[in-house]
Amino acid sequence: MVSEKNNDRICGVDDWVGIEKFSKEEEPWLRTFLELPNSIPSHDTFNRVFQMLEPGAFDEAFR
Repeated sequence: MVSEKNNDRICGVDDWVGIEKFSKEEEPWLRTFLELPNSIPSHDTFNRVFQMLEPGAFDEAFR
């Protein structure tokens, strides 16, 4: 999910629905470097997972 989020940020996607849509469109490419045994997570799953992170920690980790 972190890799998908980073790729989406680079492509200018800025909401969870957009991240899910982008990831589904690019699933064959994502599968070249990610294991996706349950396919692409839903926008709700992205939202829940990233809400659990400390605010700002994700952005700081990738600067």
